Amino acid sequence: NNAKFPYRYETHLHTKEASACSQNTAEELVQGIHSKRKDSKARALSSAKQFVYKNYADPNLSLAEVAESVCLSPNYVSQLFRRYDNCSFTEFLNHVRIEMAKKLLSSTHMRVYEVALAVGYQNSKYFFHLFKQVTGMRPKEFYESAINKNQ
Repeated sequence: NNAKFPYRYETHLHTKEASACSQNTAEELVQGIHSKRKDSKARALSSAKQFVYKNYADPNLSLAEVAESVCLSPNYVSQLFRRYDNCSFTEFLNHVRIEMAKKLLSSTHMRVYEVALAVGYQNSKYFFHLFKQVTGMRPKEFYESAINKNQ
């Protein structure tokens, strides 16, 4: 039966092949778009983090300022931190500041309140509380343990 109508049969096969090919192409295109979106989100988050690392010592550093630096809305930047880092912007900023405080406490002879100011905390009581919450020890205890390790 197909021998009588080779054109129709071949056309049907070509149509099926073309349909499968276009579906594969569409799926690849969608995957490419998702990949590019993910890449651009990763780049935006990376740029936001770099801005935080450069400006963590500013006591007025805010989500709005970081978002402005990457030309995105504060809500969107907040979502990026939540989705890709599993933390809020404030948690990330506090983590950076505490890590920098640990470096200063273990490598300088600065007083604890000076370290707090140097990493962006104007309220030293809040810094003490947060430092203990994050590290499990008070800043002075951390400093003393760092001195003991270095001797």
